Amino acid sequence: MTVAEAAGQLGANLNDELTIIFNWVQKAGRGLEPADPLRKRLAEISGAAQRCAWTAAELVKIGG
Repeated sequence: MTVAEAAGQLGANLNDELTIIFNWVQKAGRGLEPADPLRKRLAEISGAAQRCAWTAAELVKIGG
């Protein structure tokens, strides 16, 4: 396996895990009141996961 192939596989695996995080954040936010402080925490988690998703996409591109 080349480094590029490994990067692509790593990106794909990371993307799978991030999908789970995104889904749970979305589910956790349902039913919360707009002023609930948990909304801010969930937004932070979602933002961090999104940044990781962009990195994962770049890794997948490297893998071809």
